[in-house]
Amino acid sequence: MILETMKAQYILTDIILDYREKELLEKLKSKLGVSIGNLPVDVIIGDIAIERKSFSDFEQSIIDGRLFEQLSVLKNYKIGILALELGIPERLHINSYYGAIARIISMNISILNYRNIDELAIIIERLANLDKAEHVVIKKKDRDPVFNIITSFPGIGEKRLFKIIDNFESIRDFINADKFRLANILGNKVGENIYRIVNTKLKQFKP
Repeated sequence: MILETMKAQYILTDIILDYREKELLEKLKSKLGVSIGNLPVDVIIGDIAIERKSFSDFEQSIIDGRLFEQLSVLKNYKIGILALELGIPERLHINSYYGAIARIISMNISILNYRNIDELAIIIERLANLDKAEHVVIKKKDRDPVFNIITSFPGIGEKRLFKIIDNFESIRDFINADKFRLANILGNKVGENIYRIVNTKLKQFKP
């Protein structure tokens, strides 16, 4: 129950949509913090910038040479993402297609594949939640004891705190987790260290 209450602190950070993204606006307009503007990209969420392309537009932008000029704008943001609709190359040779994919990756731009506009809207909403969660500042004096217990483990800051909230039902569920589950959620080093601490026999500390 306490962890569910903590989850309620997730409030969408501002999602800014380019005014031409009418389909996305229709899907997201009921969410808090959504606004529109005249943007150099299609979506901005904090330090995240997203350029969206249907597969046919992706092919055409490679053919006419527009693609990499358009994507270069993403490099001005901390995280740049190309949201690319799933599809099969029809007008491009397969070598040209994969060559473009390789060049995009070399630009440190992430590629996010989506099947339809509904799926993309859900992903954008989740990105906004995560962006907000990572910037939440919880004052120590206002913390529930549950916060203090979780963050007392080494390596647990705000980012991992919210991973724990998302993946565990209770403190009991957290401390009873096996080494592999902890490592998968929190990273090998942190997960294995927490597992060691939780499972250390206390009698060795007797004077």
